[in-house]
Amino acid sequence: MRFIIFTFLFLFTTASLAEDISDFEIEGISIGDSALKFFSENDLIKKKQNYYKDKKFTAIDGLKLNNNLMNYDFIDLNYKTNDTNFIIFNISGRINFDKNIEDCYKKMDEIISELKKVFKSAKFYEKEVFSHRADDSGNSKITDAMFELNTGFVVVQCYDWSAKFNEEFNYTDNLTVSIDSMEFYNWMSSGVY
Repeated sequence: MRFIIFTFLFLFTTASLAEDISDFEIEGISIGDSALKFFSENDLIKKKQNYYKDKKFTAIDGLKLNNNLMNYDFIDLNYKTNDTNFIIFNISGRINFDKNIEDCYKKMDEIISELKKVFKSAKFYEKEVFSHRADDSGNSKITDAMFELNTGFVVVQCYDWSAKFNEEFNYTDNLTVSIDSMEFYNWMSSGVY
């Protein structure tokens, strides 16, 4: 049985009994699914990013499900590089808050409050603010909170990009709700940029 993670409304009744991160979905997609079930190979290849120095995983950003997402503006995911089945190890739903970071923080608090009701036995890590590694100026900030389950993490984040990143790279302040497999989370924590 899978449980759907919604940004605006969380519909869980027995989710707190789930121990496996693959029991949860964002827009109907879970860890362990093939991205090819939801997106064309051409779309996946077009949206590939080259963010990481360590090439174990590849990021795909800015996907839409037939241009019809229910709760998010975009879907982002990570799969093992060279995996022709595009098996998902991380999936995120993203909502843009263009130059409106305060609304992002409000939505983040709402989501955290709802997730605390769902993940009653999960270890919760309070919100922290840190500089994004991609911005050498230290002006791009991430605020995040995490829920640790037995097989992975659910992470809620607000990205407050610096003016430089907004102008030069067209980055938009945004909120993400991510589901990370333990393997992906540990890899990401090892300093892959």
